Amino acid sequence: MRDIYVRHRPRCRYSQADYEDKKGRPPRLIFGCGCPIYARVEIRDPVTKDTLFQHNGSLKGITSKEAAEELVTAWFVKYLSGEKPPAQNQKPSITVQESITRYLEEKKGAQPPPKPVVVSEAVRIFQSTRSADARDYESDSIRKVRDVLAPLVTFMAAKAVTYLKDVKTEHLVEFQQTWKGRRVKRSDTGEMIQLPKSQHGRAKYQEYVKMFFKRCRRLRWIEIDPAELLQGIRVEDPAIKVYAPEEKKKLLDTIPQTFPKKADMVRAFVLVQRYSALRISDTVALEVGSLTDSGVEVKAQRKTDAPVSCALPPMVVAALRSFEPKSVGYFFWTGNGQLETACKDWSATLLKLFRAAGVPEVWQGGKRCPASAGNGEGVLPLR
Repeated sequence: MRDIYVRHRPRCRYSQADYEDKKGRPPRLIFGCGCPIYARVEIRDPVTKDTLFQHNGSLKGITSKEAAEELVTAWFVKYLSGEKPPAQNQKPSITVQESITRYLEEKKGAQPPPKPVVVSEAVRIFQSTRSADARDYESDSIRKVRDVLAPLVTFMAAKAVTYLKDVKTEHLVEFQQTWKGRRVKRSDTGEMIQLPKSQHGRAKYQEYVKMFFKRCRRLRWIEIDPAELLQGIRVEDPAIKVYAPEEKKKLLDTIPQTFPKKADMVRAFVLVQRYSALRISDTVALEVGSLTDSGVEVKAQRKTDAPVSCALPPMVVAALRSFEPKSVGYFFWTGNGQLETACKDWSATLLKLFRAAGVPEVWQGGKRCPASAGNGEGVLPLR
C-alpha cells in the first residue's frame, strides 16, 4: 500500500469549503502549497506476505511531492532488497559547489549522494529554504535570519572551521558573545555609541541559530546538533503599561480630526485591538464573515494557526458594522498585495494617531507599541 497526501492548514486556500480545483482533484492530492505531507505505507514480502515496514503519519521536514515520493521509494528499495540505499550509508560531506548542486536538485525532487556541507553554504541554503516562495522578495523575517546567520560564517572562518560537521557547542557559546545591539547617537554629545544586545534580542537570535542547526540535522547534513545543548537565555517580560482612561478617551476623540475620511474604520480598528488582544496582523486580516453579535471568530491566527474566539462589547460590534469594509472578505485589508505591507500601513496609522493625541507610543522599561515597531506583530496596550 502506498498513499501520499496533504493535510492542508486551516488558512490554506485549498482547505476552504468554496475552493474548486480546475482539474477536479480532491484537496488531499493538491501539492505545492507548503502544507504538511503525510503518507500511509505498508511494505509486504512478495513471497511470505509478511509485513516488513509500516508508516502512517507525517513525513516531517518534507513539503514537496517529489521528495515525498523519493523517500517512499527509498523505503521500498530498502526493505524489498534487504539492504539500505547507498545514500543512506554515506555520511554527510559536501563541498561548496556540490552543496549548491544538491540543493537545486533537491528542489527538483532528485537527491544526489550527500557529502560534507560547508558552513557558509549551509547558511545560504537554509535562508533559501525559508524564503522559498512564488513571491520574489525578502521579508523582514528572512532579513532577520540572515542578519544572525551571516556573521556565523565569518566567525567560523576565524576559528578555521570550514565544514558544518566540525561546528561545536563551544563555538556557538562563544559566537553568542559577539552579538551587539544597535548603534545610537547620544542626545547630549551626538556621539555614536554601541548598545549591548538586550536579553530579548539575544534570546531571539539564539532561537534562529537553533532553528538553523535543527534543520541541518533533519536534512542529515550533520549527525549531532551542536545548538541543542545551548543553555536557554532567560528573558523577564517588562511590565506592560496600562493606559489611563483619559489617554484612551483622548485617542478616540482625536481620530475624527486626524483621519476625517476613514474615522469610523480607524475607530473600529483601535477598539478591536483594545478589547480583543489580537495581534495587529490578525486584526488587519479580520474577515467580515468572522463577525457575530457577540464578537469575532478567528479560524486560524497568523502566527500559531490556532483558532480563537474573542468576545466583544456591543459597541465594538456596532463599530465594525458602522463602516464599509475595505473588501468583500476583510474589514481592514483589500486582500491584494502582501499582508505584511498592510500591517506596516496600519502601524503607521496608529503611530500618527498616538502622536496627534500626545500619547507616548514608547516608554522607558516597557514594551513598545506596535505602531512604533512597524513589524506588524504585537498587541496594542490600551487596556
